[in-house]
Amino acid sequence: MPDRSHGHVLYGPFFAPLPSLEKITTSPGRANLGHLPYLDGLRGVAILTVLCFHCLHPAFGFDKLPWAGLMRDWGHSWEFLLVYPFSLGYLGVAIFFVISGYCIHLSHMRNPRDGWAGFFIRRWFRIYPAYLFAIALFLFIPPWGGPWMNLERLTQLVANLFAVQNLWEDLRFGINPSFWSIAVEIQLYLIYPLLLMLVRRSGWRTALILTASLELLLRILPFFLSRAGLPQLPFALRGSPFFFWASWSIGAYLSEIHMQQKIPLFARIRFDLVLVLTVLSAQFKPTQHLAFPLCALATALAMDRIHQGRWKIATEGWAHWLWAHLSRLGVVSYSFYLFHQPILNKVGKGLREALPPLAIVGCLLLLYPLVLLVARLGHRYLEVPSIALGRSAITYLRSRRGLGS
Repeated sequence: MPDRSHGHVLYGPFFAPLPSLEKITTSPGRANLGHLPYLDGLRGVAILTVLCFHCLHPAFGFDKLPWAGLMRDWGHSWEFLLVYPFSLGYLGVAIFFVISGYCIHLSHMRNPRDGWAGFFIRRWFRIYPAYLFAIALFLFIPPWGGPWMNLERLTQLVANLFAVQNLWEDLRFGINPSFWSIAVEIQLYLIYPLLLMLVRRSGWRTALILTASLELLLRILPFFLSRAGLPQLPFALRGSPFFFWASWSIGAYLSEIHMQQKIPLFARIRFDLVLVLTVLSAQFKPTQHLAFPLCALATALAMDRIHQGRWKIATEGWAHWLWAHLSRLGVVSYSFYLFHQPILNKVGKGLREALPPLAIVGCLLLLYPLVLLVARLGHRYLEVPSIALGRSAITYLRSRRGLGS
């Protein structure tokens, strides 16, 4: 391995030093990457940013600065400016999508004999049972819901059960506003075979160009259609998995690159430059939707540099303690994501008449230990048993195939 004892520390106490690309001579072995603990830390970062973002709307009534022409209105609320970084917390979903693409492709390549049946069985048991429990909780159990049913609630229930609520604007934030991304995630699994088909026919470079072109077109075109007074793209297209396809696929590509011990196409791009562009793009109306894929690219860059050893995880001091906590949080991040927002919304609504917005944000952040406890319980009693059932189903599938042969 190259000597990393010298060099300028570019990115603070978590990662350092950063040598030149030419010094990288080896990378972890192909196929046997095993568990990658740094991914749990990044999941922890992602869910913490999402938590901060979801504290804003219950407190202020909005979670992003409104527009003043083509730019954000920075004079709208001085209180909001004090927590402005929280308004970028929605980009935590981009981090999740990149990690998801990485892990899904890695898992599928590790288990080729299971085929697509095994792939979808594994995905179903990983995602759906805990998701189904959360749907039932927030639709039928007080204080979020109740045992009654009408046409609107039935429509929400059916849309969420089939994970298609993201395709309708009036259903997207229904039972639990966070569930839209679970639906997108499931749909990304469904089009993953299409991604691999593109890769087999044209290679990863072309597949990434095609997915990026489609995603960028869907993200940029609505602004220009609006400016020209032309009919808008259907919401079903703007809310579809294709709106996030490249942001997810870049994770799958990076997984393949790491298994092959190669250097990714984007390795020479400066991380700090992409980070600045991510923040800047969110400030302008024409480019606001580019912040998501830019954050996905920044995430892929960070993952690659940690994986290759160009950035090192801190092993001592406060940074090590914080990263260790983020890693533990990352392990339960799925349950955290499923349950946190309705709790924040319910408490925030009760505080709106009594406290100013910044105080409400502070109170909601103080709920973190409670939400973390709920997440740990959800992980232990929902996720872990469900994953075990999935493994049993895979074992049964393999045995049936063995008998058939």
